Amino acid sequence: MAAVLVGTATFGFADGGGAGHNCDFGSVPALGQTDIICVNSDATVALPVDPTGGAVFVLRRQEVTNQGAYIYSRKATGGEGQTVTITTGANTNASVIQSRWANVNAFETSNGAQINGSVGMAMPAVASGVLAETNELAIAFGANHNFATTPNTPVWGGGFSPLATEDNG
Repeated sequence: MAAVLVGTATFGFADGGGAGHNCDFGSVPALGQTDIICVNSDATVALPVDPTGGAVFVLRRQEVTNQGAYIYSRKATGGEGQTVTITTGANTNASVIQSRWANVNAFETSNGAQINGSVGMAMPAVASGVLAETNELAIAFGANHNFATTPNTPVWGGGFSPLATEDNG
C-alpha cells in the first residue's frame, strides 16, 4: 500500500536557543503514523523532543558545515502529543517543515550534497539512485541559507513535486 500524506505544518522562528521553540503540529499522530521533520538552521539543532512522550525522534540525515540541514523521523507508538520542541544552539533563524504520513513501513537514507562558502541561491544537483521498493516514500529537502533575495525555485526531477516551503531568511 502506498504512503499517504496526512498533513503538513511549517514553522519559522529565531527563538530556539535555551528552552527551544514549540511547534504545534495541529493533531496527535495515530498509532503507526510517521512524522518527518526537516530543519534548516543557522545554529546546531538538538534531537526534537515531544514533551508528552511516545516514540523518540531519530536523526536520519544531516548536512552541517556553514549551516545545518537535518531530517528527523518517528513512527508513533502511542502517547505522542501534537507539540514538539525544536532546540537550536542559539536564537538564530530556523525553519521547520513537518509532514505526517500513514502506511510508511521502512526508512532509508540516501544521498546529500552541499554548496559551501557561497550564498545559498540554488540547490546542488543530487541523484537519489534507484528506489528499492514499490510505493517507496522519497523525501527531498532543499535547505538554502544566507540569501538577500528569494533563491531560485527548486527543480524537482523524476516526478517529484513540492510538498511545502518555509522561508525564515
